[in-house]
Amino acid sequence: SSDGEEEPRRRLGGGGEEEERLADFELADEHPERRLTSATRRSVRWFIKIIYLTPDGSNIFTPEKLIKIRDIERRLATLPSFRHLCLAGGGGCELPLSAVNFFFASVDARSGDVVPDGRGTTVLPVQAILASLSSKNTYFLDRYFGVSKGGIQAALEGNITRSVFRFGVPLAGFDSEKDRDKEQEAQFHAFVERELFPFLSKASTPDLQVRYYGNYISSYEVEQVVLHDAKYASGSFLFILAYLIVHLRSFRLAISALFCIALSFPLSYALYCMVYGHGKMIAINFLSLFVVLGVGCDDVFVLNDVWCHSRRSGTGDMALSRRLWSMYRKAGLAIFATSATTAASFFANLASSIGPLRQFGFFMGTCITTNWIIVATVYPLVLVGFDRDLNSSRRWYAFFGG
Repeated sequence: SSDGEEEPRRRLGGGGEEEERLADFELADEHPERRLTSATRRSVRWFIKIIYLTPDGSNIFTPEKLIKIRDIERRLATLPSFRHLCLAGGGGCELPLSAVNFFFASVDARSGDVVPDGRGTTVLPVQAILASLSSKNTYFLDRYFGVSKGGIQAALEGNITRSVFRFGVPLAGFDSEKDRDKEQEAQFHAFVERELFPFLSKASTPDLQVRYYGNYISSYEVEQVVLHDAKYASGSFLFILAYLIVHLRSFRLAISALFCIALSFPLSYALYCMVYGHGKMIAINFLSLFVVLGVGCDDVFVLNDVWCHSRRSGTGDMALSRRLWSMYRKAGLAIFATSATTAASFFANLASSIGPLRQFGFFMGTCITTNWIIVATVYPLVLVGFDRDLNSSRRWYAFFGG
């Protein structure tokens, strides 16, 4: 999810068994017969987990902030497609798993029992509810709840809490959980893209931050960030293209150089898939677009400058052969040294104990290596063809061709 997600997730805990527990989660209270149960006619399929925290570390369990959290969850439940996807029993959508249900509990008019359904109009005594949650429903609290640097807190407080919205199958128009499974998945994806993500991404306020993660929404947010950054990559690409045209004095050479550099990305991706056995790319791998553009252009400039300085050796086929050998002898070792040291610095991450960092190091190192191989083998051939056309009657093609 957003940038601040990892720390809240670490402090609140979680793991591989969390979703299994949430599927049949029950809110503990003094009256078991009134607990919220899972759906009787639908199965849990998707989770959206929302983390609320105060940016300055102040207490989040105040009437003002609890009212804001309740309002956010109520507005989420009014999204147009929510009722078509929410986990539902015979009486409609199940309530989210939220501390709000306790702080805004209602009172049964006949028995006087407190029911944690979130339908109350006023906030119940905060300290009493926190004391109950800390012993029966710690899922909604920070793992360090009730403890400060000085020891046990005089008053219970915390700066973080979380809620879980559950969505179920089969959806309306489907016979079972597995009936046209991809179509059911597509409806949830459409809900996330068109309604849920736009809502949650704008839900934070200056004194209450909203973080979120869960099925599909996490990967969708990463995609949006990558697409956003790709706009800057496009700007860099256009600037580099313009500079290449000016420096190389040929549109043909500039396009050929960029093609050689860009070709390293799909080839590296193919090798990445072969090594890791899957086609999933972590978001940080897309930084290679910027790095490879820079390294590749450096190699192109070195090769081109050495090639231009060798024109005094002649223009015939024999002269081109001597110039090509001279260029490899003078520039080949230089670009190999810079590319090898850069690739080695990235490959060093393979020794890391962090999985994503190992993948990033391997992909980046592979990109730099393939970029050197392609530029060192293909671009010199482009230079040879360019000089042949330059010395022929097709001088216009040498500049604008390709």
